Amino acid sequence: MSPLWPDTVHVGLFPGLCWLKSKRAEKVLSIASPPVHDAKALLDTLAVMLDTEANMLRKGSKVVVTVSNSVAAIASLPWQPSLTLESELQGYARVCFEKFGVAIDDEWTIHTEFRHYGAMGLAYALPNAWLASLIDLLQARGLRLQTVLPVTAKAYAHRMLRRQAGKSLILLQETLCNSALVVDGNGLCSYDAEPVIGSSQESSVRLLKRVGAREGKIGSVISWALDLEEKEGTPDFIEDCLPGATCQVVSHNAWSR
Repeated sequence: MSPLWPDTVHVGLFPGLCWLKSKRAEKVLSIASPPVHDAKALLDTLAVMLDTEANMLRKGSKVVVTVSNSVAAIASLPWQPSLTLESELQGYARVCFEKFGVAIDDEWTIHTEFRHYGAMGLAYALPNAWLASLIDLLQARGLRLQTVLPVTAKAYAHRMLRRQAGKSLILLQETLCNSALVVDGNGLCSYDAEPVIGSSQESSVRLLKRVGAREGKIGSVISWALDLEEKEGTPDFIEDCLPGATCQVVSHNAWSR
């Protein structure tokens, strides 16, 4: 590949930590961000990272963004075989969002995804104004937005969350809220979330105990957290909540692979 050709740049935007990874850079650039619910602050941190790495980024490069769930709205979608038109799926997603206590109007962009026939799907929505600001920020630097996904949607689409015999779970631990996806051989079984009140571990314990009580035996866990590096071994609280489950701990930039 010519060094002058456009690159693909992977970006993570989360309260507490943001990162940027390009093929030309030797390592991931990580910058602390305000650990509060402030979607604009995440874009400000992105601007700092892009300007810091300006000499490493080719004009026309594509940017793949993984963003905190705190910027988005997320809802699970029970299978509905009678819905086929995009307008029907959008309306169905709005109903499901309302069940989660979130009203989504025309100021949001909604996407629905059913990865497996007959299995539960996922919907996510991002504010139009925030998306427009993200696109403008990138275009001002000669970059193009390829995709932007909340971390739960990224995990749902990622190869790490695959169908297999028995049930597996991916635990996503953010600064403000933790979430969990469960899949089995048929596809997605459930999505659940728990705000961080107290410590992140206390929130994770509440979430895992609730999911375990509802879903039964979980055979394997993928544990992702902003403040953890990739390592072997199962955190004690996961073993306590889900006895017998094997665990893989992945680093914060796992979505950049």
